Amino acid sequence: MCGASWPFSISWTYEQVIEHLHKGVEFEIKQVVFSGGEVTLRKDLPLLLAHAKRMNYENVIVLTNGRKLSSTSYLGKLIESGITGIGTTLYSLFPEVHEKITGVQGSFFQTVAGIRTVSAYRPNIPFSVNIVITLENYQSLSETVQYLIDLGVRSIQITYVVPIGRAKGIFKSGMPLISEILPLLEKSINLFEKAIDKSNHYSITTSFFPRCMLGNLGSYATDEDPSLTYFVSPDKTMISLKELLGKDMLVSKTNKCENCLDSYHCIGLWREYTNVHGWDELKAIQ
Repeated sequence: MCGASWPFSISWTYEQVIEHLHKGVEFEIKQVVFSGGEVTLRKDLPLLLAHAKRMNYENVIVLTNGRKLSSTSYLGKLIESGITGIGTTLYSLFPEVHEKITGVQGSFFQTVAGIRTVSAYRPNIPFSVNIVITLENYQSLSETVQYLIDLGVRSIQITYVVPIGRAKGIFKSGMPLISEILPLLEKSINLFEKAIDKSNHYSITTSFFPRCMLGNLGSYATDEDPSLTYFVSPDKTMISLKELLGKDMLVSKTNKCENCLDSYHCIGLWREYTNVHGWDELKAIQ
């Protein structure tokens, strides 16, 4: 289900990363996200993070599978470099489900150890755990949310799977409809809101669920305007997510979208999704 091989499967050298960070400054970008693949495999990651911070990026974020975060010494190096946030992913509270998705035996316990370490040793660093909805884990969504709460996690993002990279073709393999997931999503959000200590920083958000389908859950959607998110292409040009999605014809809209109040900021629905399921679920926001 991973989209890591999209849009570009390139491992940059240290010098190339620095060059692209400077390009981001030229575009007046304020936030940089170091992701992968698995970015913690890079030995020069702390140096790159520190360089980004010196270049006055307001937010320097690391997205990781979390398996190295259980090392307090390694976590300390990331913190000292000046990062402003960490994100990781746990697919399920059941080890066998998580590891079926990751394809790595033992990865569940390593990721959970990383989550425990960050929550216990660096509670002031913004830390979010992502749950990507798949066929294997959607029915136990609320139980996974409760498990993360019990681990001390105060920021959770629930993401609908994105059909890019290795996940291309996923909607042809029994992936549940968005409308089938929404009741489970609402149950999970309500559980979190009731269980969490409101005196601490907390949040639960959704991603890649169209706002028009979220209904009263629309306030939990945090998808940013895709025209404000940029990638660096192999030819060293900056290209926005909105332009990239349109160029590859990955998303589409219907006539229902024309009068929707959120149409400008919405990317639409994945073309692969509508090819399989059509447009019946979509409702314009008036």
